[in-house]
Amino acid sequence: MGDLGHICGEGSGRESKKRSMMLSLQRYNSWKMDLTGFVQKTLIKVLFCFIFRQFGIHYEVS
Repeated sequence: MGDLGHICGEGSGRESKKRSMMLSLQRYNSWKMDLTGFVQKTLIKVLFCFIFRQFGIHYEVS
């Protein structure tokens, strides 16, 4: 992380605002990654179901 001088020193308001922006951005990115992974898994499951159904194979999604 950044050095403590910025937090305690001058311009701390701007620094803390920038820091909170960075934190919220990181949180958003991790949330986006989770969502993307979930969507990919769901899409893969649906795709498998569709493909197996086309070939007449019954595939159970757990």
